[in-house]
Amino acid sequence: DSGYKLFVSEGMGCLNVERLSKAMSYNKSGFYYYFPNRETYLKEVMLHHFNSADRLIDDLKSIYTFDPDFLLLLIKHSDLVLAHMQTAKHLDNEVCLKCYESINEKVEPYVIPSWARFINYEDNQEFAKNYFVMVRDIFYLRVTKETLNYNFLKNLVNESKALLKQGHINHDINHYKNE
Repeated sequence: DSGYKLFVSEGMGCLNVERLSKAMSYNKSGFYYYFPNRETYLKEVMLHHFNSADRLIDDLKSIYTFDPDFLLLLIKHSDLVLAHMQTAKHLDNEVCLKCYESINEKVEPYVIPSWARFINYEDNQEFAKNYFVMVRDIFYLRVTKETLNYNFLKNLVNESKALLKQGHINHDINHYKNE
C-alpha cells in the first residue's frame, strides 16, 4: 500500500529499488525477495490499482447524474483517480496500457449513461462514449492532486458541454477512438 501511494503521488519516476525499499520499510534484499525486478513490482502495483477500481464500480452503480454524483465520486476515490492519471502518462508501457484499458472498460458502462444525459445525447450513446473518452483523456492530462476538486471538475465538464452546444465538436468523432 505504501508503494501504491508513492506511485499515486510520484508516478513511474518513484519506481526505483532504493525509494521503494525505504517506503515499504525493507532493505534492498528484502525488496528483491518479494519482487525480483522492477517490472514484477509494477505488475503488482497495477494489479492493486485494477482491484481498487472495484470500490469505484460499487459506488458507480448507484449514480444517476454526472454532475454532481460522478464528479463527487472522483473526489472520493482520489487515490484511484491519481493512480489512473499516472498510468495514463505511461501508456507506452505494456503493463500500464493493459491496466488503463481494463479499468476504463470496467468503468465506462456505468459512467456513459449519466454522461450522455449530462451532454443531452441520450439518443446517441456511441457519440456520447467517444466524446467521453476524449474528455477523459484531456482530464488525465490536466488533473493534479491540487486540482482534483469539485470546481476544477465542474469547470472541465461544463467547458466540454459548452463546446458541444456551440457546435465546436464534430459529431463524427469516431476517428478519435481509433487514433
